[in-house]
Amino acid sequence: MTNAKAQEYELQGLSCANCAAQFEKNVQTIPSVDDAQVNFAASKITVTGDVTVDELEKARAFDHIQVRGKNDDAFEQVPLWKKRENISAAISLVILLIGIGLQFSLGKEHPVVITTFIIAILVGGYDLFISGFKNLLRFYFDLHTLMTIAIIGAALIGEWVEGAAVVILFAISEGLEGYSVDKARQSIKSLVDIAPNHATIRRHDETIELHVDEIQIDDVMMIKPGEKIAMDAEVVS
Repeated sequence: MTNAKAQEYELQGLSCANCAAQFEKNVQTIPSVDDAQVNFAASKITVTGDVTVDELEKARAFDHIQVRGKNDDAFEQVPLWKKRENISAAISLVILLIGIGLQFSLGKEHPVVITTFIIAILVGGYDLFISGFKNLLRFYFDLHTLMTIAIIGAALIGEWVEGAAVVILFAISEGLEGYSVDKARQSIKSLVDIAPNHATIRRHDETIELHVDEIQIDDVMMIKPGEKIAMDAEVVS
């Protein structure tokens, strides 16, 4: 597919650089894809080849990555407190506190206490375990895999409180990381949006107004007083 055209897609849910690298690698393994490059900072992927949005989403790594084409509707911005994984972490924290309370009255080894901690682990760590077990089957070790192994180890030695606490702390850290990354991307996007979409170009002794996508290398861009600069360029005059 030497004549395949590169297409750019926006991503949502891309919260860590390692996940971006794995997602890029997964997309590159799709038979109809010649090449794929993920821009983590901009949360975009450029794909060369014949591929659909559904195929890209099936290749996602560990985050709940969603893919949007250039002409698709914009992503819905979900507040931090409305995200499913954060709600699960909050519920898990409440269950953990209930379990700690029961531990003081019933004892550490009581079946009700242990069951409560197991529920807290499963509620807060469901997504983590899914990713961790998938990675183990592929012999791929990242933070999700190691955390899954650590929690299973805590359960095997009977440290149920520690296992539940690790799940909740990990979920909180993931939520905060996603929030900070999203805020940074929004700041970058607001700066990018300031740049104009059109520029006045002098080409072959003719002055024309072009969209930025149509500007070519070696074109001469004319900047009027007070006008914003549409493209990176070298000052020639």
